[in-house]
Amino acid sequence: MDAVLVDHEGRRVRLGDFFDGERPVVLTLVYHQCASFCDMALRAFADQLQQQPWTAGVEYDVVTLSIDPRDTQGDTLRDARARILGRYGRDEAQRGWHFLGGTEQEIRRVADAVGYRYHWDERTQQFAHPGAMVILQPSGAPSRYLYGLEIPFNDVRIGLAEASEGNHLATAERVIRATLLYCYRWDHSDGRYVLAAWRIMRGGGVLTVLILGGFLFTFWRRERRRGASKKTSTAAPSISDVATTTDASAAARPRES
Repeated sequence: MDAVLVDHEGRRVRLGDFFDGERPVVLTLVYHQCASFCDMALRAFADQLQQQPWTAGVEYDVVTLSIDPRDTQGDTLRDARARILGRYGRDEAQRGWHFLGGTEQEIRRVADAVGYRYHWDERTQQFAHPGAMVILQPSGAPSRYLYGLEIPFNDVRIGLAEASEGNHLATAERVIRATLLYCYRWDHSDGRYVLAAWRIMRGGGVLTVLILGGFLFTFWRRERRRGASKKTSTAAPSISDVATTTDASAAARPRES
């Protein structure tokens, strides 16, 4: 978190500056002089994040760190940022998607901290590295690693929800987050999120009991009211009712002469 890096404007920044203690951060490590793979990976990441209901700069931030120290020279970071944010297409990303570079030592510190491995290949004059999206908790601790160019929509959605503490979310999003985390679990063998069938069955059972209980309670109250109504209609007349009836009968008799 105390690694000293450089942003697209050439300003010295700390990695920790991009963590506010509430929102998760998506970390991608690429380099911008890559002949093919990195630009393809960045475009794929932008497309995957663009499909999400959450927005970079609102519910989470993104940090794209170059593993090549040469990318801090000239307008490399600025040009890459403009190209990818244009593809992402949401204005909020201007304050929420950060393109950074740095010295080899500082880049290595960050990569080692999250377990990201790469090396320079002299034969091809390129870096050998994996395509990965590292989702970090608001504290900076890694929460989930998502690999490849075609990361499933659900894996990104649930990964962000899992890393988020939810305090900054609207009530509706908190409910959705809680539902996602209840219904899905991470499958280490497949490296993806899968439905937690037993949780869904248990939740369905609880919901069924609640619905049935609500129906029975409503039926019981209705029958109770009906019984109370019958008792009222068949109750014995009161003293005042008897007196009123007697007076009416007396008034109806003809007087004796």
